[in-house]
Amino acid sequence: MSNDIQPHGRLPVDEAFRILVRDLETRGNVLSDWHRAALLELLDAFAEYIEGKAWGRKAFGLPTGMGKTSAVAAFIAALYKLDPIGNTAIAVAASKVEALCELKRELIRLEVAPEQIGLKHVYAYSKHARPERATEHSTGDDSRRFQLVTHARLRSGKDIDLFTRFQARPRAVLIYDETLFRSDVLTLTAMDLGAAVGALGGILKYGDGSPMVHEAHKYIAQCTELVSSAVRELTKRGDPDGVGMQVDLPDRKPAEIRAYRATVESVRGLSKAQSKALDDLLQISQETLRVLVTEEGKGIVWTKPAIPKEARNIVVLDASQTIRELVKLDTSIAPVNSFDTDLLKTYEGVQVVQIMAHGGRASMERASKRERDQKAATLSLEVIDLVRQHWETARGILIFAYKEKKGTNIVGTLRRDLKREGFGIDEERGGKPRLQFLTWGDETALNGYEHCDVVIMAGVLHRDKLELSGAMRGQMPDDGREKRTPRKAVVKISESEIAHLIYQGASRGACRRINNGHAAPMQLYFIHAHAGIKGTLDVVMPGAIWSTRAPKYLTPSKRVGATETMAGRIQSYLDAVDKVAPKVRTAQIKTALRLDTGNAGARKAFDRAVQSIDGWDRLGQSLVRTHPCSSSRLSVEASRRCTSS
Repeated sequence: MSNDIQPHGRLPVDEAFRILVRDLETRGNVLSDWHRAALLELLDAFAEYIEGKAWGRKAFGLPTGMGKTSAVAAFIAALYKLDPIGNTAIAVAASKVEALCELKRELIRLEVAPEQIGLKHVYAYSKHARPERATEHSTGDDSRRFQLVTHARLRSGKDIDLFTRFQARPRAVLIYDETLFRSDVLTLTAMDLGAAVGALGGILKYGDGSPMVHEAHKYIAQCTELVSSAVRELTKRGDPDGVGMQVDLPDRKPAEIRAYRATVESVRGLSKAQSKALDDLLQISQETLRVLVTEEGKGIVWTKPAIPKEARNIVVLDASQTIRELVKLDTSIAPVNSFDTDLLKTYEGVQVVQIMAHGGRASMERASKRERDQKAATLSLEVIDLVRQHWETARGILIFAYKEKKGTNIVGTLRRDLKREGFGIDEERGGKPRLQFLTWGDETALNGYEHCDVVIMAGVLHRDKLELSGAMRGQMPDDGREKRTPRKAVVKISESEIAHLIYQGASRGACRRINNGHAAPMQLYFIHAHAGIKGTLDVVMPGAIWSTRAPKYLTPSKRVGATETMAGRIQSYLDAVDKVAPKVRTAQIKTALRLDTGNAGARKAFDRAVQSIDGWDRLGQSLVRTHPCSSSRLSVEASRRCTSS
């Protein structure tokens, strides 16, 4: 154990720290003093809640691979060892049932009595991990001292007492793994709603619908017209601040709504998407709704609080917390950023290559369709070229792609075309698969891919702007002030969500591992058209070696012109200047980079470029750092200077 960072005579922190360091080192990790200090601070936070010295909600943004989940297991094991029959209780929430199954097995390995570990789920048991199966049996409604729960169950409002109370007393703390959003959001575009209502009307026109079906259709059509009217009004007058318009749909009794929903569900001839759109509308029809108009969609947004008020004390473990702008809108969670990221984990051995092409779902789906004169789909050719470069040397290659949707199976296309090119889809190297595939949605809470020292992202998921506007509203405090989601703010948050996905996806691979403060070497390739993404990712992947290049087979993004190229150059320049410089004049930037903005087009490109720079706002003829002391890239000495200034 390091002579500099040691436990400090506080139980159960001392015991938990001993267990944690032992287990991490046994797995081959080499812990730096900064790494130890950060884990010790996390264990201290757990203890403060147990002792009643802390309350409320806090978020720890420690980098991926630091051992946050291992710290949870170690702390619970220490608490049990020191007080095996106590009633100080903890709940732990994770996104996937299987992650909780693994945590339960880890607790049992650390000699926590199985009868003190609760895990409620609805999956059937399976000896091996499979979709919608669990490798541990559910303990049902039996309340246990250490209760494990999924995010979905927690957010549903079901079984509140199970994970907030134990033996008639509140649990000391809920530990929430990954990002915590305060609200759930439901969005419904006017286009989808109109199509569904039209389909239902067509069925009634040519079929013999019951009186109840006709009544349900009449009500839904009335609601749809109110929504469409609001959309037309907002489109006509404009809504630059993203305030939207409140819409109150006609009142109906709960029994009537239930009857409408059951009736719509029974109608034959509607697609699943159409049935869902109609059911969603009926489900929220008696709530306060807001219509928003965005550049990508127009429709209804509805939010509701998702975290039970009984869960007052929460510790959030979220590696993306420092870059995810959507998270920062929730002021009820206090971020804990005691350590600069580059003191905890640096990425000098990680090479990042951004392929400058559009990587949204529509673009990737088009590129996954093979033309007659092609031997493989364009997207496949791009991926095959990267796989070929690393096939002989890589221990494993992990490929991210979009989930199958409406018959378009990108993963299936990639697997087929790679196999045709002679790559062994099922080959192993050192007992591990050489090629592995994950889809977006699996970028967090999954381990077991750390042998993959090459990660390829065939596009990166873009969240729908209407849905994202709704999510922003759900994160904002209900303090009586008007909620606004202007386009610039939505775009900024959209980019930070993309950065979060790239960071978490990359962290499934080899760079998840840490050796004395350094991420393990890895190659990362991702397809994305916005050059400004580097500035955001630099915060959580400090020291990574970056390069951008045009695609070899995909269509280069037209956006990679004056604005995007200029934004990348300006971002690099700002990264190179003094990290605590509060202001940089635009004239200084133009001179240093030899930018010619003599014509209107160039000036417009420059203006757009500086607006897209993360961490800086334009003020007159200068760029001003938005939060000069909050950057996780600051050195310790720079942080001290900020604090004392």
